[in-house]
This record gives sequence, structure tokens and C-alpha cells, in this order.
Amino acid sequence: MNVQEIIDGLNEGDHNFLKYFDNDYQLLFKFLEKRGALKFLDPNNYEYQNPLLIYLQKEDKEKFAKWITHYLDDVVYENGKYYLIVNNKSELVHLFCETRNSLPTETVEALLSGEGDNDFWGDYYTESLYRDIVLELTKSNLLRLKEYIIDTLKNVQLSTNTILLEDIAREQGHPEYVTVDSESIDYIVDDKDTMNHLLENELNDTLTPELGNIHNAAYNMAYEDDLYEGVWDKLNEYFFGQGEWISRPHKYGKNIEVQFFKIEIANFEYEILQFLKDDMYNLDYYGEYIKLLRSQMDECLKVYPPDYPSARKVDKLINELFSEYI
Repeated sequence: MNVQEIIDGLNEGDHNFLKYFDNDYQLLFKFLEKRGALKFLDPNNYEYQNPLLIYLQKEDKEKFAKWITHYLDDVVYENGKYYLIVNNKSELVHLFCETRNSLPTETVEALLSGEGDNDFWGDYYTESLYRDIVLELTKSNLLRLKEYIIDTLKNVQLSTNTILLEDIAREQGHPEYVTVDSESIDYIVDDKDTMNHLLENELNDTLTPELGNIHNAAYNMAYEDDLYEGVWDKLNEYFFGQGEWISRPHKYGKNIEVQFFKIEIANFEYEILQFLKDDMYNLDYYGEYIKLLRSQMDECLKVYPPDYPSARKVDKLINELFSEYI
């Protein structure tokens, strides 16, 4: 049997000659390559496509990459690395599933797309605005809070309902009431009982709801951030980093740029080889790496949300949001 007969037989689906190569395609391809005939094989031929791609992965990386990216529409090969390119990173949701206690896939998709409503936790009102907000403020925000209170209560005569207010009233020369000014504000803000009283009474319609909004927003944003990190902790089993948005020319529209999400794939060749060695399907059966990867995964990805968001993040966000409300 000469080389041309082998080529013709392969292309016509005749596998009888494999017995001369211990029924091993890899030995056959090595034989053909040494004789310069491997180039006459067509990777589009389903009969030997998978074993030929396995051979190319070992012997000719560039040609392997060329054909893999031909079959998988969402993969590109650049500078020796494979990247997933999709219209929206929310397409990564197809790698996830949900159980009774895990994050719903709808939530995962919203987190990835960035189209959530920042209300993943819901309304959360702290039992102590003083403890959870006032005591966590930076020096600059604390100064702003004091200015706000002075301005809000500048024409109000406060009743002496706390020990501190009684002391301040006597020092001010009118034991029946207190006026809030630059001399008294430091003592007032530093006193938990006095601040709690004011937040429940004189400041209840002004400062209190704003502080509640700040805490609720910070709580939700911190919780969303924790969920987002949880999603990417899972995705980083299969991808490097968190990707980037890129612009590419529209396939048909002249002078039109289209946005795509691009992320480097981890262990790409390993996953592809496992698929090819199973030899149950050809690559274009799936046509997309996301679908192929999902079929290869022993278990789909699941994210289990934390009971509460990170307190450190909540405190940080409170201070970042403070000037937007107060």
C-alpha cells in the first residue's frame, strides 16, 4: 500500500490500512508526515478529524490553533494563548447551575452583565445608626456630619433629655434648653445617648432617613461585590483574570466598531484534548467553547452566597457614599 492509496482510503472512509500501524492513527500520521503527505489530509473529514487534531496539537501548534479556532466560533489564538470572545460576559452563566442553597442562575447572569438593580440583599435597616455609621466615619465625614447637624438644628431649642444635654444647657446659661453650636457639637456627636435621642426625635425627619439610606446602599453594594467575587472565584477555575472589553470592526457594517468581551482561557488545550480523546463528537457538534466546556465539566459551577456582606466593605462604602447623601 503506497502513500497515495492511504490518503485516498482515509478520505473515502476506508480504515482497513490502520492494521498496518497497530490500529493507531498517531503512528499513521507520523508516517505520512515523514513522507510529506500529511498536508493532503482534510481536517474537515469527520472520519479522522479528532485523531488528526490530537496529532497536530503535539506536532504543529500553529496548525492545531488554526483548525480549533475554525471550529469554535468563540475562541481566538493570539501570541500563543487562547481567548474566549463573546458578545456579553453574561454568557458565562451557562457554566453555572443552581441548587436549593446556591445563587440562582438569574442572579449570576445579572452580576456578570452588570445589569443588576443593586438590591441583591434587599432593604436592611440597622438597629443602631450611631454604632454602624457615625462611629465608622472618617475625620472628614465626621466633620461634615457635625456641620450638617449644626445647620439643621440652628434655630431649635433642644430639651434636656440626656445627662449631657443637661450639662450643656447649664453651661450655656439656660437650663431649660440647649442650642447646638460649634462649641457643643463635638460633645453631642461623641455621646451615644444624646445622638440616639436626636436621631429618634429632632433629626428623625432629616438626618435619620439619610443615614438609613447610606447604610442600606452600602450594605447592598458590599453584598453585591461579595457575590461578584464569589462568581469569579468559580470562573477562575477555567479562565485567567476577569477579562476585558475590546472593540472589533463590524463584520458587515463599514466604519462600525462592535464591543466584545475577551478573557484568557485556562488549560484550553487540556480540555480540548480530553474532548477529542473521548471521540464521541467532533468540535463543530458544539461550535462554541462555552458549550463544549460545559459538556466536559464533571460538575457545573455553583455559588453559595455569604450570610452577610463584608463589614470592612460596608464601612468603606459608607464613607465613600456619605458625601452623596449628607
